[in-house]
Amino acid sequence: MTVGPLRWSTLLALLVACSKPASAATLEVPSNYPTIQLAINAAANGDLVLLAPGVYFENPVLAGKTITLASRFYTTGDRSYIDQTIIDGGGGSRVIRVESSEETPAFVGLTLRNASDGVSANGKFHFLDNRVTHTGDGIDYESGSGGLVRGCVFENNNDDGIDLDNDVTAIIENNTIRNNGDDGIEIRLHPYTGPQLSIVIRDNAITGNDEDGIQLISYDVLTARTFQIEGNLILNNAMAGIGMMCCQNTVENYQGANLRERVGLFNNTFSGNNHGLTGGDSLVVVNNIFFNTTNVALKNADAGSIAAYNLFFGNGMDYSLSNVDGVTTVLKDPLLLPDQRLANGSPAIDAGTALFVLNGEVVWSKSSGEYSGVAPDLGAVEGTDTADVIGGVLPWRVDLLPPVPNPSRGSTTLSVMVAAAGRIQLEIIDVAGRHVRWLADGIRAAGHHEFSWDGRNESSRAVPAGVYFARLKTATQTESRRFVRLY
Repeated sequence: MTVGPLRWSTLLALLVACSKPASAATLEVPSNYPTIQLAINAAANGDLVLLAPGVYFENPVLAGKTITLASRFYTTGDRSYIDQTIIDGGGGSRVIRVESSEETPAFVGLTLRNASDGVSANGKFHFLDNRVTHTGDGIDYESGSGGLVRGCVFENNNDDGIDLDNDVTAIIENNTIRNNGDDGIEIRLHPYTGPQLSIVIRDNAITGNDEDGIQLISYDVLTARTFQIEGNLILNNAMAGIGMMCCQNTVENYQGANLRERVGLFNNTFSGNNHGLTGGDSLVVVNNIFFNTTNVALKNADAGSIAAYNLFFGNGMDYSLSNVDGVTTVLKDPLLLPDQRLANGSPAIDAGTALFVLNGEVVWSKSSGEYSGVAPDLGAVEGTDTADVIGGVLPWRVDLLPPVPNPSRGSTTLSVMVAAAGRIQLEIIDVAGRHVRWLADGIRAAGHHEFSWDGRNESSRAVPAGVYFARLKTATQTESRRFVRLY
C-alpha cells in the first residue's frame, strides 16, 4: 500500500494513541547521527528516527520513549525502501530490544535479519510493514509486551514467525507468515490470573511452516485469555493448521489437547495441512473451510466446543471426537481457485451464518455490510472478491483502518489507505445494513486519506446511539469496520 509523507505520521499517531508535539523532530541516520542507537538516545517522545537505505550492523534498544523508527517508506510510501533498509543483528541474541515501559514505540518499513530474535520485547510496541527473515523467532513477545503487528512478512526464520509468552495481548493482522522452521505463530498459555488478555489473529496468510500454522500450548490450568482467529488462510503447513498441545509440550504429536480457554474460529480456510484443527474444550468453529487435509481435519473439539456452518471436503477424515452440527455442515467440493477464492457455483457461497448464539450469548455476528450475497460465504475470502495473486496467495492488505475513537461521542475519524489512484466509495451504514451517510464517492490519489463523520445522516439529523459500520468499496474489494456511537 502507498501512503503520503504527512498522512502516514498522522496514522502512526493514531495507532499509538497520542499526538506528536509541536516540537517533534526528524533525526536522520547516518546524516545527523552515525548510529541508530545514538539517534534513539537523542530522540524525544513523538520524534521520528529515519534511516537512509543501507545495512546497519546494530542491536538497538528502546525504552521509555514513544518514537518511530522507520525507513524512508514512512515518508515516501515507496515499498522498495523496506528491502533496502536492513538492520542486521550480527548473529546476536536479537536485532531490536524493547524494554518494559509505559511508552509505545513503532517500527515501520524495515528489514530485520540475522539474530536469535528479530524483536525481543518486555514492552509494548507497534510493528508495521516490516520484513523479518533469518532470525530465530521473528518476534519474541515476553511478559508485559504486545501491541499491533500489521502488514508484515515473516519468512524463513529458524524457529517461529511470532512467539507469544506470558501476559501478552496482541493484534496480529494482515501479515504473511510463511516457510518458518517451526510454527507460524506459537502461543504458550503460561499460568495467568490478571485482567483478561485478548489475542486477535485475523486476515493473515499462514503458509508452508515446518510445524504448525498456529500452535497453542497449555500449562494445564485455566487462564484469563480469549482468542479470536478470523479470516486467515492457513495453508500447506507441515503439521497442524492449528494444533493445541498440553503439558507444556511444544513438539507436535496431534494429541488435540483439552484447552479450556475460549477460542473463536470464524471464516478461516484450512487447506493442505497434515491435520486441520486439533483440540479445544471451548471452541466456537463457524464459517470455516477444511479442505484437502492429509489426516483429520477436525479432531477432539469436544466438551463445550461446537462446530457449525463449516465445509469439509477432500480430507483423510473430516472430523473425529468433535461436536459437529450435522444440519449446518456442508460436505461438498468448495471449488477453490488457486488464489483461494471461491469459483462461481461453489457450495460455500452464502452458506455461512451472520449470527451465532451459544448458551444465550452472541459469540459471532456480521452485518450485511460485511459480506456480499444473502449470507456470509464460508472460508476466508468472499466469492465475489477479486485480487492480484502473489505466489498463489491473495496479497492481504487493509484499505480501511479502525475508526478512531471507538466508541465515540463526537466525530469519528476514518483513515483509508489507497494503493493506487482510483475511485473509492466510503459510506456509513447501520447495523441492519441501511445507508446512513456518504463520506466519499470519487477518484482519490494513492496515499492515506482521512474522513470525519459527525454522527449525522444525509439530512444532517443526528443518528441514534448504537452500532454502525464504515464500509469502503474500491474496484477490487470491500472492507468494513464496526464502531459504536455514544450519547
